[in-house]
Parts: sequence; C-alpha cells; structure tokens
Amino acid sequence: MADQYYRFFPGDYQRDTGDLSMIEDCAYRRLLDYYYSNERSLPEDRTRLWRICRASMPEECEAVDYVIERYFSLNGNGYHNKKADDEIKERKAFREAQSERGKKGADARWGKSQEEAEGMAQAMLKHKRKDGLPSPSPSPSPSPKPTKDSKVKKRKIPMPDDFEISDRVRVWAEGKRYTQLEKHLEGFKLSCSAKGYEYIDWDAAFMKAITDDWAKLRQGGTNGTSKRYDRKDKNWADREADEEAERINRKWREAKAAKAAAYHTT
Repeated sequence: MADQYYRFFPGDYQRDTGDLSMIEDCAYRRLLDYYYSNERSLPEDRTRLWRICRASMPEECEAVDYVIERYFSLNGNGYHNKKADDEIKERKAFREAQSERGKKGADARWGKSQEEAEGMAQAMLKHKRKDGLPSPSPSPSPSPKPTKDSKVKKRKIPMPDDFEISDRVRVWAEGKRYTQLEKHLEGFKLSCSAKGYEYIDWDAAFMKAITDDWAKLRQGGTNGTSKRYDRKDKNWADREADEEAERINRKWREAKAAKAAAYHTT
C-alpha cells in the first residue's frame, strides 16, 4: 500500500523549477502527486496526462507537455522521474523493515511460536471445567476482603487552641450534676499541656477528666457538684439521688397540703 504522504524538499524543488510559469509549476506538482500516490510511472497517453492535471485549455495542455518532456523520461511502461523512483524505493524498504521489526517484537512479547501455541492448547485442555468449557484465562481471582488495617483509623491530635466547654459536655455535666466546669477545664488544660496529651475525642477526654476529678475539686470539699461529701463514702452519688427525690416529693406534698388548706378556707 502506498504512503499517504511523501517527502518534499522545498530547496531542491525551487532550484529545479525556478523558471517555470505558474501553470507549468501547477502541472508538475499534480503529476508528482499522482506519481507518489500510486507509486508507479505516469501513463504514456497524453490525453490521460492532461486529465490527471485537469488541463482543458490549450495553454494548460501545452504546460503539461512541457513538464513531461523536461522532468520525465519514457521508459517501457510509462514516464519515469528518477528522484521520485528513488524516494518510492527507499520508502518501500523502510516500510518492510518496520513491518519485520514489528513482527519480531510481537513474537518476543506474546510468544506466537508454534510450540507455545501448542502448549497453550494443552494447558486449556488440562484445566477444562466440568461443564465442558475451558477455564477462563487468566483465572479470575476473588475480590480481596477488606481487612482491619484497610479501615481508616482516626488519629490522635494535640489539644485544639480554641478548645472550650462544648454544648455536648454541658448537657452531659448537667445530667451527672457536675458543676464548676470552668475550674475543671482549667485543670484539664494544665494537665494536658504539661504532659503533652493527645486524644481522638477531646470532649470525651474532658468528660473523663471531670469524672476522675483531675482538678481535685473533691478533696476534702465539694465533689464538683453543689454538695459536700465524705471522700471515703463510695455511695455518695446514690445518696444524692435519693435526697433529690425526697426533696421533690416534699415539695409536692407541701403544695398539695397548701391547695387543700385553701379549699377548706373558702
């Protein structure tokens, strides 16, 4: 198959065609295009040559005849141009070399030899499935199961510069009846800064510090709530809950008694 392009050397062409008229130059280029596209000599029939150049006027046909006589020579099977023949021969040799190189590369990469082909056939027969169909090649491998290590692990971080008492901590402390949160926070920050602590969840760490009394607010005094207690008493929290329940019941009884007294007075 002929190439879809050919090499063109403007300097050489200009040197050899500098005295051609515009019509003669056009005729020469069209003849060269035909020559390279078909990789063969031009036909001997002058009428055919005129049609190749699309020459219809007398001066155009004369230009074609002049170019043929100057740049082409009749040699058995048509008009030849020596430079074009050399270029075509060189391009054919180059294409053949590239094709051979490509075949060798394919053989080296894919092993297309007869022996390897037979070996592949034997392997397919060996691994034939029960249903009579050959096993897929390469064999499909099961999808890897996610491991614990593949899960994204949260990393511990230093205390944020803007760490303060969050709404989450306040709600938790209110439910646990812890007070003096500012003092707890101060003690917590001092301890963490001094020891370089890092946590994944700083709110949770702060709540644990309040529970463990890092600020030491319960030693011989308040327990971080509004009550005082004996630090040796292990059941102070249950006792406080009972006292709170008793206080609510007492208020309810007082309110009920006051309502009954007002009813009898009227």
